Amino acid sequence: MAAEITKQQKKGLMGCLGCFGILFIALCIIIIVAINNAGKEEQLTDEERAEINNIISEFEGNTGDYIAATNGVVKRIEMLDIKDSDTFSVHVYIDEASWAKSTESEKASVAATIGRQMEQLAAPTKIYMSIISDANGDKLASPKITSEGYKIIR
Repeated sequence: MAAEITKQQKKGLMGCLGCFGILFIALCIIIIVAINNAGKEEQLTDEERAEINNIISEFEGNTGDYIAATNGVVKRIEMLDIKDSDTFSVHVYIDEASWAKSTESEKASVAATIGRQMEQLAAPTKIYMSIISDANGDKLASPKITSEGYKIIR
């Protein structure tokens, strides 16, 4: 009977090792593919690149006038992560002193107003906007995930 248990144990162990071997090989393949794809960016066609450059130029041209109209509240606007012509990210840097002395209600209103204005400047492209302190780079507000509006961080 002891020999029979040993045979069953050996079968189980061999089956287990076979599963681990398959998992190990699959993991190695995944790692090799990830290493080969690391640093490779999606290649854009000349037409796509021209469209993105046009969006950037138009947006940047409009933001200069917008910044001037805020009387020093908005210090600069920085485009980030534009990989296609459908969506891009924007950081709006605002005056820390103006933000710090505002109430929570005023901050929510400022974030919503700036957000709507950025959407108008970027239309028809969608944007993801965060409000950043010009003094220290802290994120002050970002879009809510579950609803419209902005989450005030501080």
